[in-house]
Amino acid sequence: MMLREFRPSDGPEVFRELSLNFAQENALTGMDASHFLRVVEKAYHGALGTLLRLSRLFGVPPVLFLVAEEDHRLVGTTFVSFQGGLGYLAMVMTDPDHRRRGVASALLDRAELACRRRRRRYSVLDVMEDNLAAQRLYRGRGYERLRRVEGWVHPLPAASLRPPPPGRVRATLPSDVPFLVEAHREGMPPRVREVLPAGVSSLLPRRYLDRVLLSESSAWCTGPPGRPTAYARGTFTTPREPGLLSLPYVAEDIAPEESEGLLSVALDWLSQRGADRAAVTVPEYERRTSALLERHGFSLRWRTDTLVKDLRRRGPPGTPPSDPGVDARAAPAAAPEGTRPPFPDPPGA
Repeated sequence: MMLREFRPSDGPEVFRELSLNFAQENALTGMDASHFLRVVEKAYHGALGTLLRLSRLFGVPPVLFLVAEEDHRLVGTTFVSFQGGLGYLAMVMTDPDHRRRGVASALLDRAELACRRRRRRYSVLDVMEDNLAAQRLYRGRGYERLRRVEGWVHPLPAASLRPPPPGRVRATLPSDVPFLVEAHREGMPPRVREVLPAGVSSLLPRRYLDRVLLSESSAWCTGPPGRPTAYARGTFTTPREPGLLSLPYVAEDIAPEESEGLLSVALDWLSQRGADRAAVTVPEYERRTSALLERHGFSLRWRTDTLVKDLRRRGPPGTPPSDPGVDARAAPAAAPEGTRPPFPDPPGA
């Protein structure tokens, strides 16, 4: 078996593996694996492709896309994005005919080593709560649960929300970002706040990322500029059936009509673009947001666990940290059934 970096020509095989490994997740979230091929074509060509090649040349690539190959066939993948003090792992998957042969463990070894070499303290990933094979693999490698995240879905355009009060809902401004970042951090448990990035770059629409992902996004607030009382960001990608709501924030003392108005604007924006439902992921400690979603017709459809591994440790959980540059790779373990986050946003976004 050979490990190497992804090539654009691997796209069709990765698409096949995504369809095989994540059929359940795709059915729950409405994700379209074929969208991956279009994103690859966009990301690896033109100006962005040049920037990716230059970043690799200077040893600071923002992402690392690993594939495992055996007998000229792609049998596994792992995708790593480097952000803040962590490496975020996604698309950890093994071909069904090659499971329990150490493919996933070899890919995870290489991914974690890359995180150490980039001086990242943590490796983080998301896995479906009921994916027991993957959960066992990761726990055996020293990963611990950091938080549980709930996936909520609302059908569109059959929304029963009242129209927003005139003038209450507005576009998110740069001046809103510091307050929102602090509000998000205050709501996090201490351990989550220590590990996950604050998500500053995700609060405003990211036009460059929209171009890469062939998507469209917008963000809204209520309340005065600089001190918003509620916030949401919507993202719609043409090939994907659901529209996505991200990073919802609801202040403790917000008037019900304000939060209702904000949600109405966000759902209407997604509906106008052709989404047949809205999906949103919410950490379980964000109870005000979950209660708001439930009141307005969202239903709980899935749960994922965000797992974290302290890369300074050379043994199982509880082992004292060591130098973060030390190569402390885990022993081989059984390959998982496949895991990835339901949506492309990193865990702190």
